[in-house]
Amino acid sequence: MTIRLHYIALLLSFGIVGNTVAQDHHFAQFDKAPAYLNPGLIGIGKGFNRANINYRNQWGPLNKAFSTMAFSVDMPILSSSMGVKNAYVGVGLDFMSDKAGTGALTHNKFGFTLTGILLASKNSTISLGIRSAFEQRSIKNAAALSWDNQWDGSVYDPSLPSGEMFGNDSHSFFDFSTGLAWKYVEKNIGVSAFDKLAATAGIAYFHVNRPNTTFYGFSGDRRYGKFVAHAMGTFGLRDQYITISPSVYFAHQGPYNQVMVGSIFKYLFRSDTKYTGFVNEKAIGIGFYVRGKDALIPTFIFEIKGFEFGINYDYTISTLQKANNGVGGFELSLKWNDTYGTLFKQGDKHVLYVD
Repeated sequence: MTIRLHYIALLLSFGIVGNTVAQDHHFAQFDKAPAYLNPGLIGIGKGFNRANINYRNQWGPLNKAFSTMAFSVDMPILSSSMGVKNAYVGVGLDFMSDKAGTGALTHNKFGFTLTGILLASKNSTISLGIRSAFEQRSIKNAAALSWDNQWDGSVYDPSLPSGEMFGNDSHSFFDFSTGLAWKYVEKNIGVSAFDKLAATAGIAYFHVNRPNTTFYGFSGDRRYGKFVAHAMGTFGLRDQYITISPSVYFAHQGPYNQVMVGSIFKYLFRSDTKYTGFVNEKAIGIGFYVRGKDALIPTFIFEIKGFEFGINYDYTISTLQKANNGVGGFELSLKWNDTYGTLFKQGDKHVLYVD
């Protein structure tokens, strides 16, 4: 097992420095990171203000393999209470920090998103978002990296010279993305407060400007653009205490494709409806997702008083399983919804409350 871990670590060292146009960071709970799923989703959360915290640790047995943390907030502004009748604006801020490998390759992102949201009907919205981000990549400990020149043909010898020359150990750039989203909520479909019908779908394109991400000082290492398509729904069983939330995610970036499908089954102890006085949903849920031929992902969620806690684990089923014994990624999420705008007294008839 030790040999396997050293082998993967060596590959990581090559990959994270030599191939900076690889796939973006990703979360299995992709719907809990709206800024990185689709800029068009900003401002159309469950009601009004929304905050998300995400943490992911991938390939835990590897020493300091991948660790990602993200935080985002978003809200609608310029609503009908301000004289805008059929449209409003969404704004969002986000931050992500990712650390990888023994060389501590660090990638920090600071993003701002502005979204125009049109009321297509009394039950639906269409939104277009534009996200701009300032990003910084740095290598904290280049001496800890491993290189092919340090392989003497029999064993790895860190005392051998690497032969690598870095132009900089830090690099900054701007990145731009855009996305289009549609949201639908059908209200009062049954006599029970537990009845729900909602759907969200969208497409997005990230890295429109294909920023240069190299450490070596030349301009030929540009990040691939990424196309994303997604769809999610929540369907309540009429007059029952159960909802089903299927979802599908597709991403294409350079030579890479990723497909993820699955569903959450939720049991509601009480539903979220202001008309019955139950303004905070309480529920537990379990789910199961499949990410291509790469991983099986069991998921658990718990909701109470506007907070939703999620935890999942990626079990590797790809050929990498031979090296990591199936150990994939451990992920946590925490989402908070200010469903009825009580934080800033934003009460507004045209915001869609269900997600």
